[in-house]
Amino acid sequence: MLVVSYVFNYLKDMVFKTPFDPEKAKLLLNECIKRLKILQKKIESKNNEAKKEISTYLEKGKVTNARIKIDHIIREDYNIESLEVLIMYCETMISNLGFITQSTELDRSIAKAVKTIAFAAPRYDIKELHEIHKELVNKYGMEINEVKNDNSENEIHPKIYNFFKNKDISETLANKYLTEIANIYHIDWECPPEEEKSKEKKEVNYNKIIIIIIIIYIYIYLFILLFFVFIIILLFLLLFYYFCYYYYFLFFILYFIFLFYIFI
Repeated sequence: MLVVSYVFNYLKDMVFKTPFDPEKAKLLLNECIKRLKILQKKIESKNNEAKKEISTYLEKGKVTNARIKIDHIIREDYNIESLEVLIMYCETMISNLGFITQSTELDRSIAKAVKTIAFAAPRYDIKELHEIHKELVNKYGMEINEVKNDNSENEIHPKIYNFFKNKDISETLANKYLTEIANIYHIDWECPPEEEKSKEKKEVNYNKIIIIIIIIYIYIYLFILLFFVFIIILLFLLLFYYFCYYYYFLFFILYFIFLFYIFI
């Protein structure tokens, strides 16, 4: 809903587009930095409380609960890093306001900062950040909102782009966090060695492959066997039809039995 509401207001404001105002932009950037720092401290405080809660889980042997909780903490740590990047880029924008005001096109030296702010603005509920985005669009146009080839050229800072992509947390990283929390709060807890786990997984996969190969081989063997049985029965019927004499028929039966044993 936040993104939808933002886009609606954004399009409404674009109808009444105004020129870039450097003084307004400077005030907004300074206010935005303050808001970002407040949000950053708030998340850090909540994360510290959550880490303490996880240490309690580890102490009581409730590892499953700790693992469920750790994913949220890791994502919020990524959020803190993203906010740090935004603060840095807002400061970059302030120091380059004179250059931005005089320029007519988006220069490479500030392109990453501009595009990162444009990407992050709709995803954070920060009014000043939304207003800065509008000022930048007034200056450089809608092109700053475009992301090419899934950000393969790092037009947007990777920390912010990856944070909002919600990639899965790896087991290795989760274990690293749990171990650090256990050490900080002096909890006697050891993470199960991942090498043994991976070794067990490899052995299981290897056994599965062997079983599949054996099953395929059995199916192929049965198919060939049934095929020859079918051919032999068919030939017997034909022979019986064409050779009515007993001795001839017996001879051909023995002959095809011999062939059957050779092929099978």
